[in-house]
Amino acid sequence: MRPGLTDRRQRAERRLFDVSARLDRARAELEVIEAQLDALVGTMNAIGSAAKGDLLTIDFLADGTTRVAINGQPRGQPIPGADFQRALLKVWLGAKPVQGDLKKALLGD
Repeated sequence: MRPGLTDRRQRAERRLFDVSARLDRARAELEVIEAQLDALVGTMNAIGSAAKGDLLTIDFLADGTTRVAINGQPRGQPIPGADFQRALLKVWLGAKPVQGDLKKALLGD
């Protein structure tokens, strides 16, 4: 084996392990919130399309409940779980948000 090849291989294996561990954590997190995620998707599907000027709100209450409303009118059932709230916040405010400029705007950057 050439000098340094073993080091590169070890680094590559370490990166692969790190990626694998992150994927396992992500799968485990999704399994925990699967029912809540299904409830949110069901609520959003029931709302359907929003018209121009409609206001959709997702409220995170201190007791760990999430509520969805459109134009101030509650929709669907309250969704329990602070773990669900944290996961949902990661969509916009996590390390890899779905829209980087929205994260900056929400945080006032």
